[in-house]
Amino acid sequence: MKHLLALHHIRGMGNVRLRQIIAYFNHDYQTAWDNIPTWADIPGLPRETALALAAASRSIDPEAVYEQFQKSRAKLITWDDPAYPPLLHDIYQPPLLLFYLGQLPDPADICLAMVGSRRATPYGRQVAKQLAGEIAAQGIWIVSGLARGIDGICHQAAIDAGSKTLAVLGSGIDVIYPPEHRSLYQEICFNGAVISELPLGMGPLAGNFPARNRIISGLSQGVIVIEAGLKSGTKLTVDCAAEQGRDIFAVPGPITSALSEGTNAMVAEGARVVTKAEDVWGYYIKRRASVPRQQQLVLEPEEEQIIKTLGPGAEPRHFDALALDLGWQPARLAAQLTILEIKGIIEQLPGKYYIKAFK
Repeated sequence: MKHLLALHHIRGMGNVRLRQIIAYFNHDYQTAWDNIPTWADIPGLPRETALALAAASRSIDPEAVYEQFQKSRAKLITWDDPAYPPLLHDIYQPPLLLFYLGQLPDPADICLAMVGSRRATPYGRQVAKQLAGEIAAQGIWIVSGLARGIDGICHQAAIDAGSKTLAVLGSGIDVIYPPEHRSLYQEICFNGAVISELPLGMGPLAGNFPARNRIISGLSQGVIVIEAGLKSGTKLTVDCAAEQGRDIFAVPGPITSALSEGTNAMVAEGARVVTKAEDVWGYYIKRRASVPRQQQLVLEPEEEQIIKTLGPGAEPRHFDALALDLGWQPARLAAQLTILEIKGIIEQLPGKYYIKAFK
């Protein structure tokens, strides 16, 4: 663990280079650390990059980095851990490491991102608070970036609704930004989780946020945009969501407001219009109902396995019991259960229990 943390801590390393290096050493982190002078021989790693990383590594003490991690009280999860968030697991270039404080969602939980302008108007603030609160009240996790404006409002509304929220940081997990959100940060730790892929102690550098946005959308089934200009960081999150195949929702706004130009353009380009909270979860219900009954009964082999494991009776089965019986990783099971739900063949009950929708 300490050698992985040390490798990750090297200035300029990044997610892509770290994956490349540890793959070369067959995920033996200590061997990778002990053989830094040989990095210049790694295929595909430019020699200048290898030399720069080697130079940067000289200022790092693995023991000190590990001690810093322990003092932070953060938890660490890696990409190959069965508990890694399944939706995030399958995006392009998922974070190899995730630091977090709090509790991550279960694989069967629904997560929706809510994002928007840091300079929210009174209209945007009101809409964000109302929508986030009503959506969260349905047991849906709200995902955002802890930024000023829409992000912070949505996090707080989810907590006030008694639900869970995830804050993805553009800094190290131990660096709270913006500083005025310290109290909110602490509330989120007890009502969800704060998450970062960045090394401990890293500040909120401008270059961190575009990569942060892919995690916000990657953790979520869909992204809801409340206020955004035509060119904004919010647009980057929407672009990530589109690449990842996520649902995109937009709240239309006044045509006289510059902060509604982006959302109104998204609506014109095909984003789903949100004027009330029901527009979000109602979309999923309608999508399920639109599948013809004959089509619902056409099952893939993995879907057949799940139905067989559920058994002939009407007794609900817990997610963990299904995963154990099937011998599947949580991410694989969660994906197949979602498909069966959309087809209307199974239903999810409170507490991560599943039952056949009809015999």
